[in-house]
Amino acid sequence: MTANRSMLDNLDNGSGKVMAANDGLMDIIASGTAEIWPQCSGGKDSVTVSEVQLIPSIATNLLSVSKIVEKGYTMSFTNRGGEVFNSDGDLVETGSNVNNQFKLEKIPKQKLTGFGEETKGYRLYDPKQKTTLISREVIFLDEESPNAAM
Repeated sequence: MTANRSMLDNLDNGSGKVMAANDGLMDIIASGTAEIWPQCSGGKDSVTVSEVQLIPSIATNLLSVSKIVEKGYTMSFTNRGGEVFNSDGDLVETGSNVNNQFKLEKIPKQKLTGFGEETKGYRLYDPKQKTTLISREVIFLDEESPNAAM
């Protein structure tokens, strides 16, 4: 479930309601597919999530454990967090327990600063860690770029 229409592809009109934790009802206005980029893959591999409901009034994105397991993944939870494994047993995502919700780790946003001089690759700056790295495995999301319309 998400309130972010731009996350979804292949949108179909939706209908129905979902009950929130406060017993209030939220309208489902559409459903579609979303691609998520698990942190454990370093952003190299995406997972396509189908039947994602578009709910404008939802406060945060939510993934259904039963839908993830239905797709062949295995999940493991402890008091501190959770892990998601693919059908080969490879760890594909981790999450931490934050206020009794399991929050998936996000790949930190980095800024392209140029090209590597000694090796073929991109120079990326991580403003949070204040470090620069060179990577040959970069994925550009043009539609999310502030300069995409230029």
